[in-house]
Amino acid sequence: MYGFGTTSFLAELRGLNDFGFDGFDMGFGFQFYISDDMAFKLAIGIANQKIKSYDVDIDKVYDNLQTYTAYFRYNLSHSKNVFGYIAPFYRFTNIDRYKEWVDGFTTGKNSKYHSLGFVLGAEWFAFHNFSIGADYAVDYTMSESVNYMGRNVITELDDSSYSSALLGSKLNFVLSFYFN
Repeated sequence: MYGFGTTSFLAELRGLNDFGFDGFDMGFGFQFYISDDMAFKLAIGIANQKIKSYDVDIDKVYDNLQTYTAYFRYNLSHSKNVFGYIAPFYRFTNIDRYKEWVDGFTTGKNSKYHSLGFVLGAEWFAFHNFSIGADYAVDYTMSESVNYMGRNVITELDDSSYSSALLGSKLNFVLSFYFN
């Protein structure tokens, strides 16, 4: 049905109570087939927020997120319009949260996450170029966090933390828009 060069854009469906569309994997999703049964999926997510502080001593609060994910998808089975697949993945996430105080002092925390996991999924083609799928993901994540503070020169504090965890599972509903 699909082969080398087939490309699609990906989006996720948000929950039933607050139905809507989101970017794929916290951002923009793209899939490119390299053969009939193999594809690369990439996702890039960037979010920057300036959060209003109700504390009179805090001038600005920032929350910056970047996430990059690479998947290798292999179609395990397919019929005329239904595919079953597995997709191992690697994800890197960087989160930087900091506060600027009214006196010019800055405090913050930078966290980096490295995740390895896999997705089991099924995709149903409602039309030739449109599909609805369900992804079930399990991943293992390692993280590192560093706190920092300063007025004119930002200094890392000597209280870095490291952790790792099996994060359980997540079910996503994915919309794919194909074009050739």
